Amino acid sequence: MNTFHVGRQFAGRLAIVLTGIVLLALAIAATIGFGPSSIEEGPLERGQEIILGATVVFFIGATIWQRGAGRLASFGLVLLGIVFFLRELELPVRGPVTAYLNTDAFRLHETIAILALLLPYLALRLRLLPEFWSYAVKLRGWPFVVAAVLVLLGAAAEASVPHLPMPELGVFLEETFETLGYAVLLCLSVHVFGAALRQNAGAAEDPRSCLATPRR
Repeated sequence: MNTFHVGRQFAGRLAIVLTGIVLLALAIAATIGFGPSSIEEGPLERGQEIILGATVVFFIGATIWQRGAGRLASFGLVLLGIVFFLRELELPVRGPVTAYLNTDAFRLHETIAILALLLPYLALRLRLLPEFWSYAVKLRGWPFVVAAVLVLLGAAAEASVPHLPMPELGVFLEETFETLGYAVLLCLSVHVFGAALRQNAGAAEDPRSCLATPRR
């Protein structure tokens, strides 16, 4: 899990990214309004899809270039990113496939597929759980907490929409908080992928190292 360790430099860069997203969201809302900026297939939703797609790509790379707990964590986050991406993906119904993607049956099948991939992989690597526990109790996973809090704030904003004098403001806050939460995961995925590449480059240069560059 060394690649998941973040420091002050990461925190500073993350703060800059999140601030930039807030300013961009406000600029979009000031230009086209709260409603148009946060509707389905609007700028914020499209931004979420791009962020989540990039997150999945970087965590796939991190999965390939790691071993042990780092690989398991990255693989789990690939699956989580796919779940969020499909949750945010809004496609117009133009045939049986797109119609299926908008049904409860698809959500059920998606859950079954995710569990079918994750549980056997996890069962074979139960020996790695103490390393995850150590990572959690030392509060090194604070980016996950930040991401979860932001997504929960988005859910709270969504729940408040019927009670607000400006419902479109509640939807805007929901989409903005969700975008911020997903951006935290994207920043973490870039960090982990970069750390994995550097770790493997160092291992390749050190003949005494027990780490080897993964075979392609």
